[in-house]
Amino acid sequence: MQNPAFITSSLLSQPHGFGTIKAGLPPLPVVSEELFEKYPLAQPASFVRQGDKKVWQIHGLPVQAMKQVHGTKVKIIREGDALDTPFSEEGDGIATDRSDIVAAIVTADCGPLLLEGKTAQGKKVVAAVHAGWLGAVSGVIESGVEALRSLGATEIVAAIGPCITASSYEISGEMLEKIYAHDKEASPWLYKGSKRENTILTCQAIASIV
Repeated sequence: MQNPAFITSSLLSQPHGFGTIKAGLPPLPVVSEELFEKYPLAQPASFVRQGDKKVWQIHGLPVQAMKQVHGTKVKIIREGDALDTPFSEEGDGIATDRSDIVAAIVTADCGPLLLEGKTAQGKKVVAAVHAGWLGAVSGVIESGVEALRSLGATEIVAAIGPCITASSYEISGEMLEKIYAHDKEASPWLYKGSKRENTILTCQAIASIV
């Protein structure tokens, strides 16, 4: 049975989770001691200080996350790299070959995408990517894939988590043109909305851009 606080994917072998409302996570990326007092997160997450840095931890591991801007930057964190305060740097994804940190993103409507790769030596590398429609058509998913390849991945799988559904998301013709310009194969996941000029955008449409 799934943990109701986190949804997992059978495609991914590394520890992961798409957090649900039952995870009790506070509004992010505003991370503060006051919020962690209001939303008790002793397990699995906690907020601690290390020197002059604020450190967000899950299961005792430091979280690395970007200040998301609907762009295409995916930061690579390698073994031995210094860790930053979460949300202190702009970007829309984290890729790593380390097993001692948590790569995290924050989403509401946008698609959370988790990537997992394996190197020729059998080592696992992972990435968490914030993939809204704008980031997706701009190339953030490709950035995530390239980041894993730069870490040596030769085989890559992806899992997309919960995001806004067709019943709640109609888009204009301008957005539709940008989607088709990026991926002409997205049409099976798009259909006419309630307004003549609008089209429904589904999670599958974003996922098809992969």
